[in-house]
Amino acid sequence: MSIPTVTGEANDYGYIVPKSQVQYTGDTAVFQCMSSREPKWTKSGSTVLRGVKIRGHYIHITNVKQRSAGTYICRGYNGKQPFIANSTLYVGGTTVSVIRNSNIVRTKYIKCLM
Repeated sequence: MSIPTVTGEANDYGYIVPKSQVQYTGDTAVFQCMSSREPKWTKSGSTVLRGVKIRGHYIHITNVKQRSAGTYICRGYNGKQPFIANSTLYVGGTTVSVIRNSNIVRTKYIKCLM
């Protein structure tokens, strides 16, 4: 039997919310896996999630960085069968460096608000 794969939507198998999200550098991102059992979380196939706190059905990514971007995957169970669900984190923002006498004295991440 193959394990159903879903992308952030509710269905008969299970899902992860939100389907995708955009956060800016320094913000916090949260995903929730809708599973009847405690899910297993990975990022793009790797079981090592650096800078991430897993609390049961939730995954918290504090102080989001460019390297935080990617696909987060939960393997769960819906009461009938296992499922795999995924959601994508996109990271926005840009870096501004203050240069004094040819030396970088401060680097700051900024958000573009339009």
